[in-house]
Amino acid sequence: MIYVDNGAIIHFARICARLGMLLKHAKPGRPQGRGKQEKIFRFVDQSFVPEAYDLIEQGKIQTL
Repeated sequence: MIYVDNGAIIHFARICARLGMLLKHAKPGRPQGRGKQEKIFRFVDQSFVPEAYDLIEQGKIQTL
């Protein structure tokens, strides 16, 4: 499942369907869902990416 806001993304629903992913939209005007995507992107960028690059440089992983 992928959780997105209500921004227009051309062909995104079709791509998700082809990948077998459920596309879930946040409700308009509902602040409960806001910021979740930004938090996960920040986590990936600050935690996962540097560790992955270190492991790649050490030859411990070759593919994600």
